[in-house]
Amino acid sequence: MLLPLEDSPAYKKLDDISKRLWKEGSRETWPGQTHWKLGVRTLITSAVPPSRREPDGPWQLSGQSVCAFTHPSVPISFGLKSFGVDEGDKILCSDDGSKLMRLMNGKIEVTFMKQTTCPDLVFEVEMPFPVDEIENTGWSTQVKDKQLCLMIYAPLKNPLNDRVVGPDYNQVRALARLLEWKGRQGVFIVQTHDGSVQAGDVASSLHYWEPGNMSEWKPETTRNWWTTIKTASSPLPAKLPELPTPQLLDLTQGTSVMIVTKAIEKPHEPPPQKVTEVAPPPQPPAPPPPPAISASDVKAFVSEHHAKASKGDLQGMIADYEAMVDFLDKGLLTRDAIGADEQAHRAKWPVGSEKIIGEIRIVQEGGLWQAEYTIEFYNENEAGEWHKGRADLTLRLKEAGKTLSITSQRAKVYDVTNSKQSPKAPAAGAAQQPQGVPISVPKPCFVAVTRAKDLGQIEFTDEISFAGTLTWHRTYRELSPDGKVVNVCRAIYEGNGGVLPNRQGARIYVGSQGWHRTMGTPAFVRLCERSAAALVGREFIFQFTQNGMIESNTGTTFKLVK
Repeated sequence: MLLPLEDSPAYKKLDDISKRLWKEGSRETWPGQTHWKLGVRTLITSAVPPSRREPDGPWQLSGQSVCAFTHPSVPISFGLKSFGVDEGDKILCSDDGSKLMRLMNGKIEVTFMKQTTCPDLVFEVEMPFPVDEIENTGWSTQVKDKQLCLMIYAPLKNPLNDRVVGPDYNQVRALARLLEWKGRQGVFIVQTHDGSVQAGDVASSLHYWEPGNMSEWKPETTRNWWTTIKTASSPLPAKLPELPTPQLLDLTQGTSVMIVTKAIEKPHEPPPQKVTEVAPPPQPPAPPPPPAISASDVKAFVSEHHAKASKGDLQGMIADYEAMVDFLDKGLLTRDAIGADEQAHRAKWPVGSEKIIGEIRIVQEGGLWQAEYTIEFYNENEAGEWHKGRADLTLRLKEAGKTLSITSQRAKVYDVTNSKQSPKAPAAGAAQQPQGVPISVPKPCFVAVTRAKDLGQIEFTDEISFAGTLTWHRTYRELSPDGKVVNVCRAIYEGNGGVLPNRQGARIYVGSQGWHRTMGTPAFVRLCERSAAALVGREFIFQFTQNGMIESNTGTTFKLVK
């Protein structure tokens, strides 16, 4: 329900000038072209190449789905990076396009649009060799059909002299495709533009897209190639074919709103075959189509998937995933990245089981299936420590012939208990831990600043809040010898728990860890990722004091900040 503006508590607090701006402020106009369309696009936010030891391995891609306005005649779009969406979100547009409203989690968020100068869409780069040398590379078709692409990255700089030394693979600005290649000069156009491309950014990673996959141009002259981009004055082309880049979500028109749904994979059209004068030989009768997958087949697939997890068959379990998966809260991940996460988890918890309880609810939409069910999980390490709980899972599965593969996985973890929840009696003569004092927690944030035990130059700050939803942010900082901050990145934890009923303490079980990069170099980010991952699957008990709280296991003191 949308109430009148005069009934808004926030509006009533404004002064007369601010109220007049809300009612009489300038109204924006829609772009001159017609037939602009609101949709969802996947912004690639990082594209990390394989390691030198495994040069033929897959690239580690990640991204986010955002609302975007698609161009009326050319397959390019303007993405709204601040307007990220997830499956189930509902979108409302005002008739004049000046406002977008997003309905999610029982709240309405309104975005006010404004007209602005069109950002640069076309860029010029110096190619690794002249265009007449591509015949020997096997890539002439991709160049001729305008399928050749590259990534525009933020520059990676040497902090000692501020010189650019290459692309920052963890900060993709945009994906661009070829428009023209003459001599050693290539002209590229940005596919989905969110205004983040800046002067001084670098181009690298020549490749082309097959449905859902990125194929790299692998000769050394192109693999190690990068160059600074330059703005070009070329006009937009009159026509461009679509690129089969990944798209996880789409907008579906409902009765009164647009709903964010899973994108249906578009069939790949093979290139047309040349027609010859020779009559084709008689063809044998086509075999009958394979039988369609049934709901019972989906249930059997899901049950076997968790049976593999319980048996420790990681290779078989990971093979159940599609090449690119919308995985938990981590966004778009490759199958190999999911496998690496699972191997790290099993190294920490070698004993584990996953048991489906209750009914597996199945829904079919075309060639896509959705399975909703609940599992009980149990994990134990070599020291005999364990934790267990339940998780509500939602899997999206793609049907290809008689096979299924997982394209999306969501989980909600709850009822978690572990072996450390029964406190041991203190040894005779041992110092007594504080029993905690009751406090009121309207909007507190508990902050602790500590140094890494094994790396003295790494400082991290933990910020924990129990107001509303439970949040735990850990910010890592690398310090120079004189105390200046060199690198920064942040881990964001999700879990369950909160203030205990007696309000004398709190409990947090860390169920998952997302990653928000700010200005960290790749080596620093990887170091912090390994440190941050060590908290996942652990439970932490806190006891409140007069002006903060203490973590029971390590004795870390948190200061209460209101």
